[in-house]
Amino acid sequence: MRQTTELVVDRKHRVTIPRELRRHLAITAGSRLEAELSGVKIVIRKSVPVKNPTEKMWGLVPREKEANPKKQARRAIAMRKRLRR
Repeated sequence: MRQTTELVVDRKHRVTIPRELRRHLAITAGSRLEAELSGVKIVIRKSVPVKNPTEKMWGLVPREKEANPKKQARRAIAMRKRLRR
């Protein structure tokens, strides 16, 4: 869906997302959005929350085989503290 819509900024610097776009993206009251400055554009997209980010990141480093990512993180923190001494 490629659509251009003109938005108006009110006195409190707010904009309203048109109904068609809200429906298409399932944006409702309380939905989280992300805004990014890209050159001279403002890109607004629906935010996708990540539940348990530690577990989601686990497996990104294939050489590590620890079954418990939190245990691995605690060990790494302890090692870093020892190196600082």
